[in-house]
Amino acid sequence: MASLCTGCQPLAFSAGIRATHSTFGAASPLAPSSSSSAASSLGQGGYSSGGGAAAAAGVASIAALLSSRRTHRSSRNVRRVQVRVAPGFRGNESNHPDLTNEVPATEDEAMEISGTRLGGIPMKLSTWPPKAVVGPGGNVRIAQLEGRIGKDCVELPKFQTWPLYEAELSSMPGLVVTEEDLKDYRLMDFSAVLDKAFLLAGRWQTTTVGRSMGFSQTGAGKLSSFKACVPILMRQLQGVASWGKWCAKNSSGAESFESFIKDSGADEFIATELRTLVAHSGYKGMHVSALMGSTRGSALGIWSVDAAKGTATVEMCMGHDCLEQGPAAEEMLIRLIGGEASALGATKIQCRGRLTEGGLLLAPPCVGSLGLTRVAPQAGDPEFVENTGDEQTMAEMVAAAEGSSFQFDMSIEECVPGLRNWLLVLYLEDHLKAVNSWCLEMGAATMAEVTESREDLVEALGDVLDEDEKQRVLARDF
Repeated sequence: MASLCTGCQPLAFSAGIRATHSTFGAASPLAPSSSSSAASSLGQGGYSSGGGAAAAAGVASIAALLSSRRTHRSSRNVRRVQVRVAPGFRGNESNHPDLTNEVPATEDEAMEISGTRLGGIPMKLSTWPPKAVVGPGGNVRIAQLEGRIGKDCVELPKFQTWPLYEAELSSMPGLVVTEEDLKDYRLMDFSAVLDKAFLLAGRWQTTTVGRSMGFSQTGAGKLSSFKACVPILMRQLQGVASWGKWCAKNSSGAESFESFIKDSGADEFIATELRTLVAHSGYKGMHVSALMGSTRGSALGIWSVDAAKGTATVEMCMGHDCLEQGPAAEEMLIRLIGGEASALGATKIQCRGRLTEGGLLLAPPCVGSLGLTRVAPQAGDPEFVENTGDEQTMAEMVAAAEGSSFQFDMSIEECVPGLRNWLLVLYLEDHLKAVNSWCLEMGAATMAEVTESREDLVEALGDVLDEDEKQRVLARDF
């Protein structure tokens, strides 16, 4: 995949991504600390095989991996950030080379590199908050430019009500991480270079949508969850980045979140979403971590630690790709986050579940393997119906969407394999019959033929599609 800017490597590990380990604050939890018992044991001792000793060894092992020193070097217009893997997991130089990255120095360059597309519409990291706009027929819609995408603005339940799953770190299985576990991964901290995380999430959204074609209905819930939640993750990254920019310009240096919200003009829905994310840690306590795999998937997570409660909360963790290797990468990243959180004083970890487009609950993929249990809902929280996994058909998924009057008709046989999925990810499933007829008339036999002729498709459908829908079809070339 080509880079979005000159001189910038594509964000895929196999294509040569360079990692950055930076943090919001001057004092990073990833750096060794003489006052931390976990950090003081870096590189010492081996692994225990049972009971509490195994868990303790796992925590120390993960802390060792996550502890690193950053070296910042500047040259002309480029800031270079270097990361060294902790000695206990490094091996030799040829197997674990230093990871470097080039980050544009100016704001314009940063905006260029962070630009990505969602639903065919450009998004920028610096664009926040989203604003409501009036669509055809007076329906309230949300500007796709800023990350809230979909049909008429029927929102998913508020983010802070999404269910949490938790476990005590002392008893969580799987905290012992070995070199073998991580041989195909590189751990990165994008906390201070959110444009990289933003671009990465956008590209995952694009490639996952593309790879969805050819899959059966199995995994429709996972795909729908990825579609629904990656834009939310990107919006959260936008919000955190905007708050950081506000803090940097605030002459007093204070992290007054409410003052920032007032200045930004964010509506209550968006303000509450970001407030949930940063309530217990502040700007400098937010972490954005990624686990990049060359052959075994990748994952990106945003998390923080509530020191008062001793709880680490993984607000969003997305694995790429969601239908194959992504869930395993998610689990590995959560294990690593658990180890770092323990080194920061946490005794418990919570992971927020995800929702499909229709509002169905999808539990974290590691619920069983890591012993996570669902936290009891609070009074007033909405009820969530759990996704049934492979048995959840696309028809049920769409029919479950609140306010949707359209029932996805599985009795209509798609004349081109993958056509139903393609329309689904474009939010055009209600036009299946019309597109099907066009394909039959034109003799299209493959999705490649459909996408190559999408301009003809838009012209043939005419007023059947509104301007937004036409734009999405024209932008989707896979």
